[in-house]
Amino acid sequence: MSDNALAVIGPTNMNELALFAKTAAESRFFGVENQQQAMMIAMSGRDLGLSATQSLRSINVIQGKVEVAADMQLALFKRAGGRAVWRTLTAESAVLDLVHPNGDTHTESFTMAD
Repeated sequence: MSDNALAVIGPTNMNELALFAKTAAESRFFGVENQQQAMMIAMSGRDLGLSATQSLRSINVIQGKVEVAADMQLALFKRAGGRAVWRTLTAESAVLDLVHPNGDTHTESFTMAD
């Protein structure tokens, strides 16, 4: 199978997106409440370079604000050329070292209390 055969296929216009969103909402698989919500989430993800399905799996609306799931945030960071190394990853705590493509560094720490 060639690499082209694995290309992401998804809605290419508003009519296709509307049908996709209707199907997604009716399936109740992604937890969206209606077609309009599914469309807006898919369009928000498109702005980030995500497929419609990736968007529905990784984007939520929390108190009226679009939020991207942490695993997708990390994937987008890496896709943009960032590097991430887990220094610590246990059930009690996590420490993540991040290197931005421009060379800036940042360390993020989390505990169960957080």
